[in-house]
Amino acid sequence: RINPANLHVKLTVFENDASKLSVGQKVMCSTNSKPDVQYNATVRIITPSIGEDRSMDVYCDLTIFNRDLVPGTFLNASIELNRATVTAVPEEALVKWENQYFVFVEEKKNQFRLTPVTTGNTHEGFIEIKSTLPPKAIVTKNAYTLLMKMKNTSDEG
Repeated sequence: RINPANLHVKLTVFENDASKLSVGQKVMCSTNSKPDVQYNATVRIITPSIGEDRSMDVYCDLTIFNRDLVPGTFLNASIELNRATVTAVPEEALVKWENQYFVFVEEKKNQFRLTPVTTGNTHEGFIEIKSTLPPKAIVTKNAYTLLMKMKNTSDEG
């Protein structure tokens, strides 16, 4: 007989992500068979040792018991790192040119300036911008098309 009060989630976390974790963080899990069904959990224990595969175990308490989850079920999990407010743009607003990321800032109607930016985390189609952006409109779609048009025009003149 399974005691639902003792059901836990064991996550494998890679070494480079371990420093971002702390006890109490919220976790959302789902199974491969029902990815749209979310199970909530909370980080309870972070093991201090790193294995040969450069990963460590993180144990979480499930918030609510669900009969669909049985011991040994494989889960996909997302851990809430923080609730920081950041500046972010859609991925298609960014262009990479000569090993640098840029966004297009609108200077005047239909005139754009390529502006270098430093990027951060990516989440659900958005990329964090760590650079300070001017308080002007930013092109959020088809930035690569605009880059190609700009480069082709400058090459001709």
